[in-house]
Amino acid sequence: MLKMPLSRKVIVEEKVHIALDKLEQNAKDLLWERFDALTTDPFSGTRLFGIYKGMYITEVFPFKVIYKIVENKNAVVVLELYRQTVVRVD
Repeated sequence: MLKMPLSRKVIVEEKVHIALDKLEQNAKDLLWERFDALTTDPFSGTRLFGIYKGMYITEVFPFKVIYKIVENKNAVVVLELYRQTVVRVD
């Protein structure tokens, strides 16, 4: 018998919603696709350590998304969204 992957709900923090509202529609679409992908594979991100222990990070260039998995609520909570800076070296 095949087991279906456990699907989690996505909870997006208010500050992430505010940041999303400022983005162009194509960037929003890419980020929401990644949020949806986290519902079935939340461990696909890179695990963080130190003061960020228990959190994960994933990338949707040029953005990074920090999230945590809340097992007792069967949810992924998106905590932070920030744009990576690109430095040009000549």
